[in-house]
Amino acid sequence: MIQSKLPLLGHLRVLRRVLFRTLVWIGLGAGLVFAYFDSSVAIFLQLFPDTAANNTVFMHHIFEGFSVRVKLAVLGGIVIASPVWILDWLTFVIPGLKRRERMGLSAGLMAAIVLAVLGASIAYRIILPLSITVLTGLSFVPESVGVMLNYQHSVLYAVKFVAYSVLVFQFPIVLMALMGLGVLKRRTVWRASRFSVIGIFLISAVLTPPDIVSQLGLAVPLVGLYGITVLLAYTLRIGS
Repeated sequence: MIQSKLPLLGHLRVLRRVLFRTLVWIGLGAGLVFAYFDSSVAIFLQLFPDTAANNTVFMHHIFEGFSVRVKLAVLGGIVIASPVWILDWLTFVIPGLKRRERMGLSAGLMAAIVLAVLGASIAYRIILPLSITVLTGLSFVPESVGVMLNYQHSVLYAVKFVAYSVLVFQFPIVLMALMGLGVLKRRTVWRASRFSVIGIFLISAVLTPPDIVSQLGLAVPLVGLYGITVLLAYTLRIGS
């Protein structure tokens, strides 16, 4: 654990060790996903039940298998090793904080974990299945046209969508932190809510496929979280 009275070079040496350990843990997590790749990729392929079951997800060039395996391993390694490397970084940062700042950081971390799980669950269990059903259904694809999906694009589309959802669902934490630091006032945030809602829908439109199901599926929970964040700020008197 780093001591707050260490000189600058001492802090840099500790930071280098923390960064090195982070890369090692992520590498170990990536190796685990790489070794059990079939089970890992099946989690995302099962989102395409009507196509994957009929072997209609195909590779279009010889490097797709390697590319998907490496990319999924790296992303999986970051996620699997996250409890360890996040704890390691906290041991580096916390000793330099005051008691109130430590409590705020701990509360923010717990909220971030909850929001990350919530975002991933909504994306994987609700938005993606609905979006795939709509985009490959008779509303857009005539009955006489077969569906032959690209392996790499399909898997990475699902993985990236879940990852984007996790990141976007951290927005309330960032907003609360900005109000807590005095960068934003809660009254200003409330007055700008109509513009914020428009911005949320625009961001959702950029991150999601061009269908109303996925856009609303991501935007509506974020609007709700925005309102809850402002309500908590008024209740806890943050950003006055």
